[in-house]
Amino acid sequence: MKKLLLSLFMLMPLMASAEEYSGTTGYCTWHLDTETGILKISGEDRMYDYSFTTNAPWHQYLENIRTVEITDGVTTIGTYSFYECSSLTSITMPNSVKSIGKRAFLGYSQLSSINIPNSITTIEPATFAQCSSLTSISIPNSVTSIKSDPSGSNIRTGTAGAFHGCTNLTSVTIPNSVKEIGAYSFCDCPNLKKIIVDDLTAWCNINFEKIRDEIGNPLGYAHHLYLSNDENTEITNLVIPSSVSSISSYAFYGCTGLTTVTIEKRDTPLTFGNGTFDGCDNISDVYCYTEILPDGDGFVISNATLHVPESLVDYCKNTAPWNGFGNIVALSETGGKPKKGDVNEDGKVDISDIVAIINIMAGGE
Repeated sequence: MKKLLLSLFMLMPLMASAEEYSGTTGYCTWHLDTETGILKISGEDRMYDYSFTTNAPWHQYLENIRTVEITDGVTTIGTYSFYECSSLTSITMPNSVKSIGKRAFLGYSQLSSINIPNSITTIEPATFAQCSSLTSISIPNSVTSIKSDPSGSNIRTGTAGAFHGCTNLTSVTIPNSVKEIGAYSFCDCPNLKKIIVDDLTAWCNINFEKIRDEIGNPLGYAHHLYLSNDENTEITNLVIPSSVSSISSYAFYGCTGLTTVTIEKRDTPLTFGNGTFDGCDNISDVYCYTEILPDGDGFVISNATLHVPESLVDYCKNTAPWNGFGNIVALSETGGKPKKGDVNEDGKVDISDIVAIINIMAGGE
Protein backbone atom coordinates (compact mmCIF):
# COMPACT_ATOMS: atom_id res chain seq x y z
CA MET A 1 0.00 0.00 0.00
CA LYS A 2 2.84 2.36 0.90
CA LYS A 3 4.52 1.60 -2.43
CA LEU A 4 1.28 2.36 -4.28
CA LEU A 5 0.84 5.71 -2.53
CA LEU A 6 4.46 6.59 -3.22
CA SER A 7 4.00 5.77 -6.90
CA LEU A 8 0.88 7.93 -7.12
CA PHE A 9 2.65 10.76 -5.33
CA MET A 10 5.54 10.61 -7.81
CA LEU A 11 3.10 10.78 -10.71
CA MET A 12 1.26 13.85 -9.45
CA PRO A 13 3.76 16.48 -10.79
CA LEU A 14 3.75 14.76 -14.17
CA MET A 15 -0.02 14.88 -14.32
CA ALA A 16 -0.07 18.53 -13.31
CA SER A 17 2.48 19.47 -15.96
CA ALA A 18 0.35 17.95 -18.70
CA GLU A 19 -2.95 19.62 -17.91
CA GLU A 20 -5.25 20.83 -20.65
CA TYR A 21 -7.68 23.74 -20.56
CA SER A 22 -10.38 24.84 -22.99
CA GLY A 23 -13.33 27.15 -23.44
CA THR A 24 -14.91 29.65 -25.81
CA THR A 25 -13.92 33.07 -27.08
CA GLY A 26 -16.60 34.81 -29.08
CA TYR A 27 -17.78 32.43 -31.78
CA CYS A 28 -14.60 30.38 -31.49
CA THR A 29 -13.19 27.79 -29.12
CA TRP A 30 -9.78 27.62 -27.50
CA HIS A 31 -7.69 24.72 -26.23
CA LEU A 32 -4.39 24.86 -24.35
CA ASP A 33 -2.11 21.87 -23.90
CA THR A 34 0.38 22.86 -21.20
CA GLU A 35 2.71 19.97 -22.07
CA THR A 36 3.26 21.15 -25.67
CA GLY A 37 2.63 24.82 -24.89
CA ILE A 38 0.23 25.06 -27.85
CA LEU A 39 -2.81 27.30 -27.61
CA LYS A 40 -5.20 26.56 -30.49
CA ILE A 41 -8.03 28.89 -31.51
CA SER A 42 -10.66 27.29 -33.79
CA GLY A 43 -13.92 28.39 -35.36
CA GLU A 44 -15.60 30.04 -38.32
CA ASP A 45 -15.99 33.59 -37.00
CA ARG A 46 -14.49 36.19 -34.67
CA MET A 47 -12.86 36.03 -31.25
CA TYR A 48 -13.94 38.22 -28.36
CA ASP A 49 -12.29 41.57 -27.73
CA TYR A 50 -10.56 41.84 -24.36
CA SER A 51 -9.05 44.79 -22.49
CA PHE A 52 -6.42 45.81 -19.97
CA THR A 53 -8.82 44.96 -17.15
CA THR A 54 -10.80 42.12 -18.76
CA ASN A 55 -8.29 39.44 -19.67
CA ALA A 56 -8.63 36.56 -22.10
CA PRO A 57 -9.56 33.28 -20.34
CA TRP A 58 -6.12 31.79 -21.05
CA HIS A 59 -4.37 34.78 -19.50
CA GLN A 60 -3.94 32.92 -16.19
CA TYR A 61 -1.84 30.30 -18.02
CA LEU A 62 0.47 32.74 -19.84
CA GLU A 63 3.68 31.11 -18.69
CA ASN A 64 2.59 27.87 -20.40
CA ILE A 65 1.81 29.39 -23.82
CA ARG A 66 4.71 29.04 -26.26
CA THR A 67 2.87 28.60 -29.56
CA VAL A 68 -0.43 30.02 -30.80
CA GLU A 69 -2.20 28.32 -33.69
CA ILE A 70 -5.13 30.15 -35.27
CA THR A 71 -6.96 27.67 -37.49
CA ASP A 72 -8.46 28.46 -40.88
CA GLY A 73 -11.91 29.97 -40.49
CA VAL A 74 -11.18 32.39 -37.64
CA THR A 75 -11.82 35.89 -39.01
CA THR A 76 -10.80 38.29 -36.23
CA ILE A 77 -8.19 38.21 -33.49
CA GLY A 78 -9.60 40.20 -30.57
CA THR A 79 -8.00 43.16 -28.83
CA TYR A 80 -5.56 42.26 -26.03
CA SER A 81 -5.89 38.56 -26.97
CA PHE A 82 -2.26 37.65 -26.30
CA TYR A 83 -1.32 40.61 -24.12
CA GLU A 84 1.76 39.86 -21.96
CA CYS A 85 2.33 36.37 -23.41
CA SER A 86 5.97 36.55 -22.40
CA SER A 87 6.77 32.91 -23.30
CA LEU A 88 5.26 33.09 -26.80
CA THR A 89 7.81 32.15 -29.49
CA SER A 90 5.66 31.50 -32.57
CA ILE A 91 2.22 32.16 -33.98
CA THR A 92 0.40 30.85 -37.05
CA MET A 93 -2.32 33.00 -38.62
CA PRO A 94 -4.26 31.90 -41.74
CA ASN A 95 -5.56 34.14 -44.51
CA SER A 96 -9.07 33.79 -43.11
CA VAL A 97 -8.04 36.37 -40.49
CA LYS A 98 -9.22 39.75 -41.78
CA SER A 99 -8.34 41.90 -38.79
CA ILE A 100 -6.10 41.87 -35.72
CA GLY A 101 -7.30 43.96 -32.80
CA LYS A 102 -5.44 46.72 -31.00
CA ARG A 103 -2.74 45.54 -28.61
CA ALA A 104 -3.38 41.91 -29.55
CA PHE A 105 0.31 41.02 -29.10
CA LEU A 106 1.30 43.87 -26.81
CA GLY A 107 3.97 42.87 -24.32
CA TYR A 108 7.34 41.30 -24.00
CA SER A 109 6.86 38.14 -26.04
CA GLN A 110 9.74 36.11 -27.45
CA LEU A 111 8.49 36.43 -31.05
CA SER A 112 11.51 37.10 -33.28
CA SER A 113 9.45 37.20 -36.47
CA ILE A 114 5.77 37.40 -37.42
CA ASN A 115 4.07 36.37 -40.65
CA ILE A 116 1.15 38.74 -41.01
CA PRO A 117 -1.57 37.17 -43.22
CA ASN A 118 -2.00 38.55 -46.71
CA SER A 119 -5.60 39.33 -45.80
CA ILE A 120 -4.94 42.11 -43.31
CA THR A 121 -5.58 45.64 -44.59
CA THR A 122 -4.90 47.63 -41.41
CA ILE A 123 -2.33 47.17 -38.66
CA GLU A 124 -3.98 48.66 -35.58
CA PRO A 125 -2.31 50.78 -32.87
CA ALA A 126 0.07 48.86 -30.58
CA THR A 127 -0.77 45.52 -32.22
CA PHE A 128 2.86 44.46 -31.90
CA ALA A 129 4.08 47.14 -29.49
CA GLN A 130 6.89 46.21 -27.09
CA CYS A 131 7.62 42.92 -28.86
CA SER A 132 11.23 43.32 -27.82
CA SER A 133 12.47 40.10 -29.47
CA LEU A 134 11.10 41.03 -32.89
CA THR A 135 14.04 41.63 -35.28
CA SER A 136 12.38 42.02 -38.69
CA ILE A 137 8.94 42.51 -40.13
CA SER A 138 7.61 42.24 -43.66
CA ILE A 139 4.33 44.05 -44.19
CA PRO A 140 2.12 42.06 -46.64
CA ASN A 141 0.94 43.76 -49.82
CA SER A 142 -2.65 43.72 -48.60
CA VAL A 143 -1.96 46.35 -45.93
CA THR A 144 -2.92 49.94 -46.75
CA SER A 145 -2.67 51.56 -43.33
CA ILE A 146 -0.39 51.31 -40.28
CA LYS A 147 -2.17 53.07 -37.42
CA SER A 148 -1.31 54.87 -34.20
CA ASP A 149 -3.33 56.17 -31.26
CA PRO A 150 -1.28 59.02 -29.80
CA SER A 151 -3.27 59.87 -26.68
CA GLY A 152 -1.17 61.06 -23.76
CA SER A 153 -1.33 57.82 -21.76
CA ASN A 154 -0.46 55.70 -24.80
CA ILE A 155 2.61 57.79 -25.51
CA ARG A 156 3.78 57.58 -21.90
CA THR A 157 3.33 53.82 -21.76
CA GLY A 158 4.86 53.17 -25.20
CA THR A 159 1.64 51.81 -26.69
CA ALA A 160 0.72 54.50 -29.22
CA GLY A 161 2.07 52.94 -32.42
CA ALA A 162 1.73 49.58 -34.17
CA PHE A 163 5.40 48.67 -33.53
CA HIS A 164 6.05 51.14 -30.71
CA GLY A 165 8.95 50.05 -28.52
CA CYS A 166 10.14 47.08 -30.62
CA THR A 167 13.65 47.74 -29.38
CA ASN A 168 15.43 45.01 -31.35
CA LEU A 169 13.68 45.59 -34.67
CA THR A 170 16.37 46.08 -37.35
CA SER A 171 14.52 46.00 -40.69
CA VAL A 172 11.04 46.65 -42.07
CA THR A 173 9.78 45.82 -45.57
CA ILE A 174 6.96 48.10 -46.73
CA PRO A 175 5.02 47.18 -49.91
CA ASN A 176 3.45 49.40 -52.58
CA SER A 177 0.01 48.97 -51.04
CA VAL A 178 0.70 51.09 -47.94
CA LYS A 179 -0.92 54.53 -48.20
CA GLU A 180 -0.50 55.89 -44.66
CA ILE A 181 1.72 55.38 -41.63
CA GLY A 182 0.65 56.91 -38.34
CA ALA A 183 2.89 58.92 -36.04
CA TYR A 184 4.51 56.77 -33.32
CA SER A 185 4.12 53.62 -35.47
CA PHE A 186 7.84 52.92 -35.14
CA CYS A 187 8.59 55.14 -32.16
CA ASP A 188 11.35 53.94 -29.81
CA CYS A 189 12.83 51.44 -32.26
CA PRO A 190 16.49 52.45 -31.69
CA ASN A 191 18.04 49.51 -33.56
CA LEU A 192 16.08 50.00 -36.77
CA LYS A 193 18.67 50.21 -39.58
CA LYS A 194 16.96 49.35 -42.85
CA ILE A 195 13.69 50.25 -44.59
CA ILE A 196 13.07 48.17 -47.71
CA VAL A 197 10.55 49.27 -50.36
CA ASP A 198 9.31 47.67 -53.57
CA ASP A 199 8.75 50.84 -55.53
CA LEU A 200 10.06 54.37 -54.98
CA THR A 201 7.06 56.04 -56.60
CA ALA A 202 4.66 54.35 -54.18
CA TRP A 203 6.89 55.34 -51.25
CA CYS A 204 6.80 58.98 -52.36
CA ASN A 205 3.00 58.97 -52.09
CA ILE A 206 2.63 57.60 -48.54
CA ASN A 207 0.96 59.93 -46.05
CA PHE A 208 3.33 60.09 -43.10
CA GLU A 209 1.40 61.43 -40.12
CA LYS A 210 3.07 64.06 -37.95
CA ILE A 211 1.92 64.69 -34.38
CA ARG A 212 3.98 67.02 -32.22
CA ASP A 213 7.60 66.11 -33.04
CA GLU A 214 6.90 62.51 -33.96
CA ILE A 215 6.67 61.55 -37.63
CA GLY A 216 5.34 58.26 -38.96
CA ASN A 217 8.23 57.74 -41.36
CA PRO A 218 10.45 54.93 -39.98
CA LEU A 219 13.41 56.48 -41.82
CA GLY A 220 13.59 58.85 -38.87
CA TYR A 221 15.03 55.88 -36.95
CA ALA A 222 16.52 53.69 -39.70
CA HIS A 223 18.15 56.51 -41.76
CA HIS A 224 18.74 54.15 -44.71
CA LEU A 225 16.34 53.29 -47.54
CA TYR A 226 16.74 50.18 -49.70
CA LEU A 227 15.11 49.06 -52.93
CA SER A 228 13.82 45.50 -52.83
CA ASN A 229 15.78 43.43 -55.34
CA ASP A 230 18.26 40.56 -55.31
CA GLU A 231 20.82 42.68 -53.47
CA ASN A 232 18.54 45.07 -51.53
CA THR A 233 20.41 48.05 -52.98
CA GLU A 234 20.64 51.09 -50.76
CA ILE A 235 19.33 54.29 -52.34
CA THR A 236 22.05 56.90 -51.97
CA ASN A 237 21.60 58.75 -55.26
CA LEU A 238 17.90 59.53 -55.47
CA VAL A 239 16.62 59.94 -59.04
CA ILE A 240 13.09 61.37 -59.35
CA PRO A 241 11.69 60.42 -62.78
CA SER A 242 9.31 62.56 -64.79
CA SER A 243 6.52 60.07 -64.05
CA VAL A 244 6.43 61.21 -60.41
CA SER A 245 4.19 64.26 -60.04
CA SER A 246 4.37 64.79 -56.28
CA ILE A 247 6.30 63.74 -53.20
CA SER A 248 4.54 63.63 -49.85
CA SER A 249 5.55 65.51 -46.74
CA TYR A 250 8.45 63.92 -44.82
CA ALA A 251 8.93 61.22 -47.49
CA PHE A 252 12.69 61.12 -46.90
CA TYR A 253 12.72 62.51 -43.39
CA GLY A 254 15.93 61.53 -41.60
CA CYS A 255 17.38 59.59 -44.55
CA THR A 256 21.06 60.32 -43.93
CA GLY A 257 22.03 57.65 -46.47
CA LEU A 258 21.08 60.01 -49.31
CA THR A 259 23.98 61.96 -50.85
CA THR A 260 22.54 63.36 -54.11
CA VAL A 261 19.12 64.08 -55.60
CA THR A 262 18.41 64.23 -59.34
CA ILE A 263 15.22 65.62 -60.87
CA GLU A 264 14.81 64.49 -64.45
CA LYS A 265 13.61 66.79 -67.21
CA ARG A 266 9.82 67.14 -67.21
CA ASP A 267 6.93 69.01 -68.81
CA THR A 268 4.93 69.56 -65.61
CA PRO A 269 6.04 70.85 -62.19
CA LEU A 270 7.00 68.46 -59.42
CA THR A 271 5.31 69.20 -56.09
CA PHE A 272 7.06 68.66 -52.76
CA GLY A 273 5.29 68.40 -49.40
CA ASN A 274 6.56 69.90 -46.17
CA GLY A 275 9.87 68.72 -44.78
CA THR A 276 10.50 66.22 -47.59
CA PHE A 277 14.24 66.21 -46.96
CA ASP A 278 14.33 67.30 -43.32
CA GLY A 279 17.20 65.60 -41.52
CA CYS A 280 18.90 64.47 -44.75
CA ASP A 281 22.17 65.96 -43.58
CA ASN A 282 24.44 64.19 -46.08
CA ILE A 283 22.85 65.46 -49.31
CA SER A 284 25.55 67.57 -50.93
CA ASP A 285 24.15 68.12 -54.44
CA VAL A 286 20.73 68.48 -56.06
CA TYR A 287 20.66 68.25 -59.87
CA CYS A 288 17.58 69.82 -61.44
CA TYR A 289 17.51 69.12 -65.19
CA THR A 290 14.16 70.74 -65.80
CA GLU A 291 13.43 74.39 -66.46
CA ILE A 292 10.08 73.96 -64.73
CA LEU A 293 11.12 74.38 -61.12
CA PRO A 294 9.46 72.25 -58.42
CA ASP A 295 6.75 73.62 -56.13
CA GLY A 296 7.03 73.58 -52.34
CA ASP A 297 9.54 74.53 -49.67
CA GLY A 298 10.20 70.87 -48.82
CA PHE A 299 12.61 70.70 -51.75
CA VAL A 300 15.11 73.17 -50.27
CA ILE A 301 18.23 71.77 -48.57
CA SER A 302 20.24 74.54 -46.94
CA ASN A 303 23.60 72.76 -46.88
CA ALA A 304 23.43 71.46 -50.48
CA THR A 305 24.43 72.87 -53.87
CA LEU A 306 21.61 73.29 -56.37
CA HIS A 307 22.53 72.64 -60.00
CA VAL A 308 20.04 74.13 -62.48
CA PRO A 309 19.99 75.05 -66.17
CA GLU A 310 22.14 78.14 -66.74
CA SER A 311 19.09 80.24 -67.63
CA LEU A 312 17.70 79.78 -64.10
CA VAL A 313 20.79 80.47 -62.00
CA ASP A 314 20.16 84.19 -61.41
CA TYR A 315 16.47 83.64 -60.81
CA CYS A 316 17.12 80.95 -58.18
CA LYS A 317 19.77 83.04 -56.44
CA ASN A 318 17.33 85.92 -55.98
CA THR A 319 14.05 84.10 -55.40
CA ALA A 320 12.68 82.22 -52.42
CA PRO A 321 12.63 79.40 -51.63
CA TRP A 322 15.45 78.54 -54.07
CA ASN A 323 17.87 81.01 -52.53
CA GLY A 324 17.71 78.85 -49.41
CA PHE A 325 20.21 76.43 -50.93
CA GLY A 326 23.81 76.75 -49.75
CA ASN A 327 25.04 77.33 -53.29
CA ILE A 328 23.48 77.59 -56.76
CA VAL A 329 25.40 76.83 -59.95
CA ALA A 330 24.74 76.04 -63.59
CA LEU A 331 24.60 72.39 -64.57
CA SER A 332 27.48 72.86 -66.99
CA GLU A 333 29.85 74.14 -64.30
CA THR A 334 32.34 71.97 -62.44
CA GLY A 335 30.52 70.09 -59.74
CA GLY A 336 27.31 70.15 -61.75
CA LYS A 337 28.21 67.85 -64.58
CA PRO A 338 25.52 65.60 -66.04
CA LYS A 339 25.77 61.91 -65.37
CA LYS A 340 28.02 59.85 -67.62
CA GLY A 341 26.35 59.13 -70.97
CA ASP A 342 23.77 61.91 -70.57
CA VAL A 343 24.69 63.64 -73.86
CA ASN A 344 21.61 65.86 -74.08
CA GLU A 345 21.80 66.72 -70.37
CA ASP A 346 18.19 65.87 -69.53
CA GLY A 347 19.07 64.00 -66.33
CA LYS A 348 18.78 60.47 -67.70
CA VAL A 349 20.60 58.11 -70.02
CA ASP A 350 18.34 56.63 -72.71
CA ILE A 351 17.73 56.31 -76.46
CA SER A 352 17.48 60.09 -76.83
CA ASP A 353 21.21 60.34 -76.02
CA ILE A 354 22.03 57.96 -78.90
CA VAL A 355 19.92 60.14 -81.22
CA ALA A 356 21.83 63.19 -80.02
CA ILE A 357 25.15 61.49 -80.79
CA ILE A 358 23.96 60.56 -84.30
CA ASN A 359 22.88 64.16 -84.91
CA ILE A 360 26.23 65.47 -83.72
CA MET A 361 28.09 63.06 -86.01
CA ALA A 362 25.84 64.11 -88.90
CA GLY A 363 26.69 67.74 -88.27
CA GLY A 364 23.34 68.58 -86.72
CA GLU A 365 22.39 70.16 -83.38
